[in-house]
Amino acid sequence: MQLKWTGLLAGVLVVATAGSAAAQRSVAFTPYFGYLSPMGSLVEQNSPGTSGCCLEVSSSGGLMVGAIGEMSLAKSLSISAFAASTIGLSQKATFDYSSLGGSVLELGMATTQFGGTLRVLPLGRSPSGAPKTLFLEAGAAYEFLAFSDVNDKSGTTAKSWNSQGGIGIVGAGLVFPVGRRASLTIFGRYHVPFAEYSSDGLTEWNSVPPPDTPKKVPSFLIGVGLRTGR
Repeated sequence: MQLKWTGLLAGVLVVATAGSAAAQRSVAFTPYFGYLSPMGSLVEQNSPGTSGCCLEVSSSGGLMVGAIGEMSLAKSLSISAFAASTIGLSQKATFDYSSLGGSVLELGMATTQFGGTLRVLPLGRSPSGAPKTLFLEAGAAYEFLAFSDVNDKSGTTAKSWNSQGGIGIVGAGLVFPVGRRASLTIFGRYHVPFAEYSSDGLTEWNSVPPPDTPKKVPSFLIGVGLRTGR
């Protein structure tokens, strides 16, 4: 299902971009930075206190940098494509299997996203081509979660805990002119995974009952960028 939605979005962007290019629509570019905050645990303990359990995996927030390319379709409509990733070791993952007699491990992780949105401009555009004060957006992205290695129940290094999959996006932003062709953009995005977290490492961990429960973990991004172009 997640591939279906991602493919559909890609098709819409390609068709819309081709039509826009023919009509010589304007384009803009927005580098940005922000803070990504996950809202829940990727894996929850299934039966705390029982023999042979349990694992809880949670991730902290992290600083994220990215860039957005935007193409106008009409006075109140545009499409965007973006790429973003958390930087350095600003984001951490905690693997807690102390109930099994193991450790609480804090490891490095990174979240990377590639996607696109459809933007609606309720108040139209300013003379610079930027949204006038407000924009709303919805779309999808493909997200990669990368973790350092972690031990399995036997105490040996497990298979990769990395994960990837599609996410839905809804968001809104405020735009403030700071020059003839530049605008300060402040925006927020809510990300919802299409499926529960999964990885070879979790599959290996859960091969010894009782299994722990993977979850769909939404996240929220607050970002600030400088939009240039028309």
